[in-house]
Amino acid sequence: MDAFNLALALERLGRDGDAERWYRWVAETGDVDGACNLGLLLARTGRENAALKHLGIAAKQGDSGAAYCAGEVCEDTDDIEGARYWYDMAARLGDQDAKTWLERNPPKTGLAAN
Repeated sequence: MDAFNLALALERLGRDGDAERWYRWVAETGDVDGACNLGLLLARTGRENAALKHLGIAAKQGDSGAAYCAGEVCEDTDDIEGARYWYDMAARLGDQDAKTWLERNPPKTGLAAN
């Protein structure tokens, strides 16, 4: 079993600490899926800033799912501008859900509605 699949198995068994160590090792080798899964695990365990770091690494290597998940992390922490940044990246990478979010959440223009 390779390190990534070992991390997946450990996470499924609820052994988050062990899974994190293996995901981190895989991510440090430059593996996009490892970086993404590490980010997801960190977000799930309440470490949003660390999660965004690893999701961002994967997103900047072209992983639209990682960019979308980074947007969700920002949205969950009420960082709407951060969410917009990551959803925009995900949309540019072809993620339809991100495109829909951007259409439904246009940027504020600063003009008061009459």
